[in-house]
Amino acid sequence: MIRGRRPGRDVVPESTLVLRQNALTNVVGAPATVVHVTEETLTGGEVLLLSTDGVHGVLDDTWLQRLVTSTSDLREMATGLVDAAIARGSRDNCTVVVARYTPD
Repeated sequence: MIRGRRPGRDVVPESTLVLRQNALTNVVGAPATVVHVTEETLTGGEVLLLSTDGVHGVLDDTWLQRLVTSTSDLREMATGLVDAAIARGSRDNCTVVVARYTPD
């Protein structure tokens, strides 16, 4: 995980994801939260990206895809996403989690 304005310091190693055990369905201070759940079959090698709106609020889908596919190194990928969001003027929390799915 890469957080805030300290790229490269808060990195969580690549790990197995446990899906749908915990889902954010509400937040403090927001009048209403709309939850979108999508199920996809993963075969292996897919990169999963979770980000705060400080990142995806300033980087459109084209930028996100370009940055995610520019390297196979997850640490580089996460750092590049946070750095790009900050460079684009994000003033919000910039947190990114990237993982690569590998089947058992």
